[in-house]
Amino acid sequence: GEEERLVAADQIMVMDFLHAASKNPPEELSAIDQLQIRTFDGMRLSGRLERIDDQSLHVVAAATQAKVAIPTSSIDTIDFQSSQPLVPSQRGQMRLELDGTRLHGRLLDAEPDSQPTALRFETSGAAPVVMRPNIEGKLTLRPKVETTKSATELRIERLQKIRQAAQRQNNLQRAAVRRAPVQQAKKPGIWNVFSKVFDPKENLKAIAGRPIYLKTGEVIPGRVISIDENEVTFESGMTQKTTLPREQIRAIHLSSIGSEPVIDTQERERLLTVPRNRKNSPPTHLLIADNGDMMRCRLVSLTKENAEVESRLETITIPRKVISKIIWLKPPIDTDESTKPTDKEAGEELATKKADVDPDKLTVQGKLLDGNRLSLVPESVINQTMIGDNFFLGPIRLPLANCEELYLGKRDDLDNPDDPHAIWQLVNAPEPIIGDSGGGDDSMAGTRSPLVGQKAPDFKLKTLDGEPFRIADQTGRTLVLDFWATWCGPCMQAMPVIEDAVAEFDPEQVRLVAVNLQESAEDIRNTLDRIGVSPEVVLDIDGVAAGRYQANAIPQTVVIDAEGTVTRVFVGGGSKLGEQLADAIRGTLAEPAEQN
Repeated sequence: GEEERLVAADQIMVMDFLHAASKNPPEELSAIDQLQIRTFDGMRLSGRLERIDDQSLHVVAAATQAKVAIPTSSIDTIDFQSSQPLVPSQRGQMRLELDGTRLHGRLLDAEPDSQPTALRFETSGAAPVVMRPNIEGKLTLRPKVETTKSATELRIERLQKIRQAAQRQNNLQRAAVRRAPVQQAKKPGIWNVFSKVFDPKENLKAIAGRPIYLKTGEVIPGRVISIDENEVTFESGMTQKTTLPREQIRAIHLSSIGSEPVIDTQERERLLTVPRNRKNSPPTHLLIADNGDMMRCRLVSLTKENAEVESRLETITIPRKVISKIIWLKPPIDTDESTKPTDKEAGEELATKKADVDPDKLTVQGKLLDGNRLSLVPESVINQTMIGDNFFLGPIRLPLANCEELYLGKRDDLDNPDDPHAIWQLVNAPEPIIGDSGGGDDSMAGTRSPLVGQKAPDFKLKTLDGEPFRIADQTGRTLVLDFWATWCGPCMQAMPVIEDAVAEFDPEQVRLVAVNLQESAEDIRNTLDRIGVSPEVVLDIDGVAAGRYQANAIPQTVVIDAEGTVTRVFVGGGSKLGEQLADAIRGTLAEPAEQN
């Protein structure tokens, strides 16, 4: 229009200079000598063909009028075009990709009850066409210039996309108003009603809010009002529905303040491991605070003020304002709970609902800018907002300004590769078994484990008195780890023997730590008092430490030298364990002196 706008150069993706076709084109230019060449490395060049020899195409570049020689071995495709282009460039508009066909154009508004579908596509220079219900393909709303990129470049782009999501959402809302088409002339009947309701301001309302993720990969921008034992109550400009069964939810975002937490492998493993004594009642939710703190629990309810959760048999009230996200944890695959629907069952239930969609109607799935998706059967497109019915949510609207791509035809989205919550799958801690008697006169005892000679796996636990303990902080003296449990008879027999063997050495040189597997502090104290031993105990509440040391059979005794390397691993007890352990400790202490 008449408005002048300043655009930063680094914000421009494509710039097309459109010129009116000359009324008197030069006679020497014909439709066959104007071409566009694309090479295997992604370069594109438009120009006039000058000549061809055995090894190269010689072209006069249209942009610079310079003569360029392009080796024929590097050419991917050559497109011949008219010297009088009747169709302006369509880059930057929508791109429709079907089987064997690629067209640039735009999706037009369509009145309700359009037949056979409500999708009209206009290819430049051609009359609009109405898509048929059986069409299958993809419509890219913001096509980019195609180039050949390395895997590293693609990964960098993906990271930048994630980091800039918040800024993009703000830009999107402002751009929705700028891109809103000029209001069409008033029409009688239902068109006027829909045009009034779905104006640019309503579009902004539809895309506003925080994402609510379903287990099928669907996402609804909205605001969660409350959660009880059965339902999630919410409001969204995309749908008239206000409640959802809570078992169909994957995650909800309550605030935009918190950033995606960065957690190391150990912390994630701990959060996802279900201890042996909680297999019948595993945690169901993960709460992420604005400051990145995380807590696994069972969500009881959520109100405007507080969240009530259960953690370790305690009921805790947490102010809602400090919670950034709530993630529904996927139950362990081998869970014994037969009455509670698993993710797969919940997904199959939703898939059954999808199957009920009329096969004679076109299904469209919109991929949102945040990577999630929302499906509907479109009934109309008004002011670039797609209006239709979702198999599960009922009537919804999907502003195209909030979409990256539209997939045409039915799609299975139960295994969404873009699901950011797919990693939150619980795993049951391994059940330790009682080791064999061990011992004997075996000269190779303690050396057969694959851990021997390797760096000792690190873990962070708390002692029986609540003090922090970490393997990485124990270098400088020999460390003996005794993996045990109160219910293990051989463990109770071996513990005094292990304690006596370690007592032969200077405590400044050798430290004994008993790693208890997934039991309460009260049970541990009572057992130690009963058998009359008092080793230093750390609590492997989730069984993570035992998993790292492959302690599938207990008792298991591990010797680690002052440099943090495993020197011996004894599995089981036996009459020779004390003697073998003492010999192993002496050998471990002597190794540094021998090396010197």
